[in-house]
Amino acid sequence: MKRSIIAILLALAPSYAFAAQAVLTWTNAVDNRITATQIERKDAACTAGGTFVSTGSVASGVATFTDTTVAEGATYCYRARHAAGATSFSDYSNTAQITIAVTPINPPSNLTVQ
Repeated sequence: MKRSIIAILLALAPSYAFAAQAVLTWTNAVDNRITATQIERKDAACTAGGTFVSTGSVASGVATFTDTTVAEGATYCYRARHAAGATSFSDYSNTAQITIAVTPINPPSNLTVQ
């Protein structure tokens, strides 16, 4: 059984999203035992069913994560937690939902009739 020994993250939020990228930011808990922040994602809206899977981690003190494994037009739900080593974790943060923008295709230009 894993015990939560560190405070949970505060206010995980999608910072911005554009084609093929989602940037998440949060406020780290103040605790010198934190060694990393783990980020999990499910490929659905936060209110939908589905399973969260690990999508990456960042070192202690970092408060942003860029997910470049997203697809245009898709909706994702993220959550995060602090880790203190390999066996101690905080509770999960709030969930944050983001929809990745679709990059428009530029139309032809300079059309003429001859």
